[in-house]
Amino acid sequence: MEKDYKKLVRIAARNLYNKQAENVFIYDVRNVSPFFDWVLVATGKNETHLRALLESLVEEMEKNFLSPHHIEGEEGKRWVVIDYKGFVVHIFLPEVRRYYEFDRIFEGMKKLRFVYRK
Repeated sequence: MEKDYKKLVRIAARNLYNKQAENVFIYDVRNVSPFFDWVLVATGKNETHLRALLESLVEEMEKNFLSPHHIEGEEGKRWVVIDYKGFVVHIFLPEVRRYYEFDRIFEGMKKLRFVYRK
């Protein structure tokens, strides 16, 4: 059965937002990437928060029967990348996201900003 990555990336975004991640965006890269369809970007407040976001996300996605293919950056905890094959998650510290101007890569692409009401 084919995984519904659009639904799964939204679940991931909701999880990060509910854990107080900031500037949570999903970028639609289906027309430009042969490797994945969606890029989820979020910011953690500090290294402890970034680690908590990572752990919460992995746990939530496993509840939805999706395990990470690969996780990069766990040790440094300034920028973490989680590869779920159909989508990739980048969680940054604020200064790292600003320094690399990461969101500029996706200028002109469809972007969804997630703001949920509890």
